[in-house]
Amino acid sequence: MPQLVDAPSAHHAGFPRGPRAGPSRDAAGLATLEWLLVIAAAGGFAAVMAVGFQGLIDDATAIGDDADARLIDAGITAARVSDEAVAALIALETSSGDPERTAVAQAALTALAQRCESVETAYPDVVESANWVWLTVPVEIPTPASAAPDDGTQTPALTGGRWVCQIGHHSP
Repeated sequence: MPQLVDAPSAHHAGFPRGPRAGPSRDAAGLATLEWLLVIAAAGGFAAVMAVGFQGLIDDATAIGDDADARLIDAGITAARVSDEAVAALIALETSSGDPERTAVAQAALTALAQRCESVETAYPDVVESANWVWLTVPVEIPTPASAAPDDGTQTPALTGGRWVCQIGHHSP
């Protein structure tokens, strides 16, 4: 009968036997641990920087909520509406009686009037009133090159005035 040989047990497989025998450590494991520590340190640094930057952003936001800054924002909004009104007025004046172009320019002016009036509701803490006002300050309409006289002189046309968004603010 053949003799059976015991198979090595999983517990003792691959390890030398002896009083000082133990699992061997290779350099690859140590390098992996070092990289893990470097990555953890970089992650910690990134977390600290994120907290610091969030503090700066919070400070900037708090400064932006100041009443003077909000009044400036309201004034800029009103100025943009007024600038767009000049463009719409020029489009209206140069529509040459074309009903479609005239309707588009009129619709643009109506929308701008509504945007002007909404400045009061957008900035209620600093704006007392926002009015769509016709000023008799003319706007110079450039003459297209195709419509210029043959003698080379170009006299730009003037409008009778312009629409502006005027805001009134609360007293400090």
